[in-house]
Amino acid sequence: MKNNPYQQYKQTQINTASPGELVLMLYNGAIKNLNQSINFLEQDNKEEFRLKIEKTQDIVVELTSTLKQDEEISKNFASLYQFVINRLIKAHASLSKEPVEEALKILTDMRDTWKEMLTKLNEEK
Repeated sequence: MKNNPYQQYKQTQINTASPGELVLMLYNGAIKNLNQSINFLEQDNKEEFRLKIEKTQDIVVELTSTLKQDEEISKNFASLYQFVINRLIKAHASLSKEPVEEALKILTDMRDTWKEMLTKLNEEK
């Protein structure tokens, strides 16, 4: 079985990314999954909708695990992540788009803030 060149490229990206870039990749993956879940729901594909929601929950759990527990901002992030997970649980159970859109808005805002911070840090180097 030959390796997929795209998969090799993605794996190289992951292996060479800084911790900050890895967090950005997690945000991007969550946002991508949520956008896809909305599309699947609109197509009445409940199974794929739920799979994308579950993948996003896994990503948010991973984001939560990256937090440093002794910092105040980490507590704020943890609260936001927990809210997102609760919205995803509601979406999964009710097959509704509104909780997904709420989670998507929060994760997009967090991703944009994270990306801006990374850009500023890179400019200071």
